[in-house]
Amino acid sequence: MTVVVVPSVHRPIALLPCRQITLSFQAEQTRLRDTAERLAQLCHRRWLGRSDFDMFPPLHRWGTVPSLPLPQGLPTPHSLISAAARGAHLAASTPVEFLAAAIMLSTGCPAAATTDHLARTPGPSRTAQLLSLSILAMDEDDATLAVDLAATAIAVSGGRIAQRHEDWIPLDDALPEHTGTHGPVAGSVPAA
Repeated sequence: MTVVVVPSVHRPIALLPCRQITLSFQAEQTRLRDTAERLAQLCHRRWLGRSDFDMFPPLHRWGTVPSLPLPQGLPTPHSLISAAARGAHLAASTPVEFLAAAIMLSTGCPAAATTDHLARTPGPSRTAQLLSLSILAMDEDDATLAVDLAATAIAVSGGRIAQRHEDWIPLDDALPEHTGTHGPVAGSVPAA
């Protein structure tokens, strides 16, 4: 009897460099909502009725990432852009969610909003709500546009950025067998 030993094949995991840019800011809620909602609607219209949205390069890049380091259940650039192409209503309810949607629809960079962060502001015993927006960007993404878009919307709303924090985080890149949101990769082979 002949025994054939086949070594197990493990797919390599590539670690993609990714910047996580977090802006903490104060803004008057009504003005921020008006500005961010108007901006998000304009970006939403860009994709309305388009069938070529899958050709947007950031969607290809982010389609290789099996899971985004953002809270579960939040929209992704692909889900927002494909919904806009179908003519679906923009699903956002808070001013920062509208701002995150505008960033994703315009740049393809994933973005998430949080509004429950309290911080001390300068002055004797004053506490104010700081809003936070987290933007993810790979090297090829237009992080400058994403941050400038957020900063401009905040400034137009009479707000100010209290803190900008930037980290590099590794993302797992699912190589050939990952199908992402765009279907199988040509020539892909199922994992062993």
